Amino acid sequence: MNALLNTPRIASYFWPGYRKAWDQMDQQSAMVAILFAWTAIFVSFNLFYWPEWFPGWLVKLTTVALVLTSLGHGTKGILFGESVSKAQLTKDSLEEAELSFRLAQESYLQGSYFEAEQYLLKNLTINESDIESALLLASVYRRSGKFQESLDTLSQLQLKERSARWATEILVEKEKVVRSKRQSSIVPPPKG
Repeated sequence: MNALLNTPRIASYFWPGYRKAWDQMDQQSAMVAILFAWTAIFVSFNLFYWPEWFPGWLVKLTTVALVLTSLGHGTKGILFGESVSKAQLTKDSLEEAELSFRLAQESYLQGSYFEAEQYLLKNLTINESDIESALLLASVYRRSGKFQESLDTLSQLQLKERSARWATEILVEKEKVVRSKRQSSIVPPPKG
């Protein structure tokens, strides 16, 4: 069943520019996706409806280029995932992100939610596709009473490419946020 649900996502890898335009709203990728679509329409019309409209060699050359581009882009996307389409993280930045995540965990366990939030936000600027950091950030927001930020983070997290593995944890955290939000609205805040 999961393979069936992921079929459109996998198929979208074979449309150059589409994933980045859809996920990140990148204008340049949107233009590439539109150009690819119009080229596919051009080839389809010339192959099936008006074969004499343009010279046969031009249509065949464009078809081969279109197919090779699509296969190359799709294969690269499937084999390497997001790491190829995004800027490669250097070893130093990965080590910095790992250290920042560990410090965030320590701060979270000590109840220092502000510090944990700062470390996690720093970590997500280094590697925005880090699902563990985003999930921990949602938990920090929940414990800090920032319920809407937590729900927004979890909603964004569900849209990420590799979030399917974390679907259960995301749903559990979302449930906790909703439950905490309900409980906080029933009990009046303490008076200081």
